[in-house]
Amino acid sequence: MVHPARVALGWGIDNPVMLPEIPQKMLDGLIDRGTRLQSDGFISMWADAASLQRHVKRRVNKGEIVDADDYQQKTLAVFAQADRIVTVIPTNKMMHSTGKVAMMNGEWVVLLSENGGIVTSYPFIPEILSFEGRHKRDGDMVNEYKISNDIRTRLANLFR
Repeated sequence: MVHPARVALGWGIDNPVMLPEIPQKMLDGLIDRGTRLQSDGFISMWADAASLQRHVKRRVNKGEIVDADDYQQKTLAVFAQADRIVTVIPTNKMMHSTGKVAMMNGEWVVLLSENGGIVTSYPFIPEILSFEGRHKRDGDMVNEYKISNDIRTRLANLFR
């Protein structure tokens, strides 16, 4: 039996293989936050709203973004173009599971918390050890899942 909230979000409708619980929770939370984006603002998308300004300042200082609006635009573009989600199950049980929604062209990366909140957002730089590579090196379990067409459409409509 599929939970009614997941049916409402499109889970299981055109996705013959249900996603495991962690990526489902991440995408459910992301969609829920996305529906409140217009009323609550970009800060409501963050797992820790207080960290947003610190992240903006760091990215501006590194020359990766122009300002907070540029950061928001690049971050939301990831969701609008997402086709897969990568999750990490840490070997250290004290750590939380994390996920990355990857943009199809791989220019920008967003890390999500278990509940779909943004943890950070940054440019993909091929010369630097990737999110997946770092976790594989540390012995964590890394899994990649395709996002169903229905959920991709919902994300694209929410974050365009």
